Amino acid sequence: MTPPVTSGLLKGTIRSYLLDPGKKWTLGPKERDCLEFREQVVRTEDLKKFTGMFITNSLMGIMPVQSLGRFRFPDRKAAEVLRAFFLRDIETVSREMEAVSREMEAISREMEADRQDKETVSRKDSVSS
Repeated sequence: MTPPVTSGLLKGTIRSYLLDPGKKWTLGPKERDCLEFREQVVRTEDLKKFTGMFITNSLMGIMPVQSLGRFRFPDRKAAEVLRAFFLRDIETVSREMEAVSREMEAISREMEADRQDKETVSRKDSVSS
């Protein structure tokens, strides 16, 4: 669970990534190993029920929290698995963006070559007239 934005949080890109209803977060082969993210107000008394916790931001990504005040969170598995998913997805998007960038550069070179060809033709036409 994550506190709602109305609690004072930033909407956040990683938070949005984790709340994406199209994603299925599995930590293992069993159905009980699936995570579900939802927005919910988190109160101090709720923390005693938590076995794991993590924070997110665009600089560090997904980082496990060991403790918050007197509360300890020994289970790091969810944070580690989600971090691995996130890093994998970032790498995939990065490769896709590089491929698009190369395609755009090739199109730009073709357009420049076409422009130069047209200028050459135009010069030849003006010289011959």
